[in-house]
Amino acid sequence: MRAAQKAAQKAAKEPTQSFKDIVESIQKNNVEYNAVKALHDPLTVQQIIEKLAGGDMTKGSCSSLAFSYIGNKNGLDVTDFRGGNSQYVFSLNSNIQKFLGLDGVKGSITKVKKEIAGTVDIIKGLEYNKEYYLAVGKHAAIIRNTEHGAEYLELQSGIQNGWMPFDRYGSMSNTLAKRFGCRKTVDKLKLGGGATMVFEKPVVLMEVDSFKGNSEFSELLGYINTATGKQRKGAAGSVK
Repeated sequence: MRAAQKAAQKAAKEPTQSFKDIVESIQKNNVEYNAVKALHDPLTVQQIIEKLAGGDMTKGSCSSLAFSYIGNKNGLDVTDFRGGNSQYVFSLNSNIQKFLGLDGVKGSITKVKKEIAGTVDIIKGLEYNKEYYLAVGKHAAIIRNTEHGAEYLELQSGIQNGWMPFDRYGSMSNTLAKRFGCRKTVDKLKLGGGATMVFEKPVVLMEVDSFKGNSEFSELLGYINTATGKQRKGAAGSVK
């Protein structure tokens, strides 16, 4: 019995393959580690926004900022806008998708032929008032569906940050096109004999609350976490 218990404990401590794969990518890109600690007191959503947001002076920290938000929402003291290789690693769609392989993380990868139309259907079907990490097109953000319509969290503006309605650019479709970089048209490849191949696009969703208590996620956030004086954000930055 004791041998079986020890084997079970060892198996429970074995890192997930997804964690090992992401760490391998981190190591290949020489990303420095800055340990994440628990928050002294829980922060409100508004406090998290004020802590994280600012004009983006990196090449585009949308994904790592969204992960930072998830960390703070789940009781971890983490900041971002490090830029460089850290921003690059956590922006790769291949790495983003691997977060779904961490223990307990709930979500989905949906392949759609029409990127905008498919994403609209997914967002409209989300449970009300639950927060999700969304990666689609060329952008990643925290989103939520409400009784008054869907919203996305802006964290990269030098002017205005916070929850934005998904019809901010006139409609949800336009917002997905202009802010998320999604395509309205279907990508096709002509094959021989008049046949065509349609390329499907991934829509990645992860439930924010499902990351709570995940030690691997906390460890990965150390490769995002950025000292205050090294955060590359300010009025000169802009959304990306």
